[in-house]
Amino acid sequence: MSKWIKNKFGVEIEINVTGEQAREIARRVTEAGVTCKMESYNHSRRNHWKVVMDSSCGFELVSPPMKNDKSLKVVCEVLATFEETMMDGESLITNSCGLHVHHDARDFNADQGKALIKNYKRMEKQIDKFMPRGRRENNNTFCGSIICCHLDDSIDNMRSLASSFPTRYLKVNLQSWLVHGTVEFRQHSGTVDFDEIWNWVVFTGGIIENSRELKVIEIGHTIVSAVAWAIGAEKPLKKLAICIANISRGIPTGENASRVSQSRKILAMTDGWKKVDELKISKDARVMEYFRRRAVGFVGMQRAAAA
Repeated sequence: MSKWIKNKFGVEIEINVTGEQAREIARRVTEAGVTCKMESYNHSRRNHWKVVMDSSCGFELVSPPMKNDKSLKVVCEVLATFEETMMDGESLITNSCGLHVHHDARDFNADQGKALIKNYKRMEKQIDKFMPRGRRENNNTFCGSIICCHLDDSIDNMRSLASSFPTRYLKVNLQSWLVHGTVEFRQHSGTVDFDEIWNWVVFTGGIIENSRELKVIEIGHTIVSAVAWAIGAEKPLKKLAICIANISRGIPTGENASRVSQSRKILAMTDGWKKVDELKISKDARVMEYFRRRAVGFVGMQRAAAA
């Protein structure tokens, strides 16, 4: 299990397919060595992957509780191949699709639950930056903002805290705790890309673990510092990610020139990331850089659309 994920997790991958295509995907996943069954609509926990109908998109692949990424990799490989060979140029993912991640939080008490909500509230605007417009702010019926959700500090047990939220259709769904003993993160856009899914699992897992330890992020942070805080990156790794960010913004002049020059020297030591694994800094730095690049990409698209 990843160092960032201490307990079991699960994913729900929404896809836009027909019933016949959904059955074929279940068959192919099973053929690839991961048991997957086509089932009628249900919220029951299984020990195998299942494909069920989904009201917002069409169908979704739902994992069993997992300890690692092995079966997830297989499922993503099958989905990528299916999309390439069986969709006639169409995508498995539409704007209405989402990715939901559950983390085991059965041991959470009210204070830990409150820490979780406070953390996500403080990071939500930064998280919005690496999500498409339709999953930012309060733009989506199925993953509403939690910024304005009232947090009653007088609540002293997790059941009452989870029950105090009016709906499960929020970016952080605490009502899932009442049924499954999990916290569900619903904000991520639909994807069948393994790296995108795994980075989100790692990031949300980090938020869970920090909240379990009653750690609350300070107000006033960047995308890089928010992700670094969530995954517990060491200071040198934070510095490396900031160096990447400095260079990506272009070469500044004057007093900032030395900062970029130093950043280039630090990055040069990684030999273009080829030897970064040997330096034992790859995972933390890459997770942080992934989210920064994702945010830059969405901001770029937003500017282009407004031009």
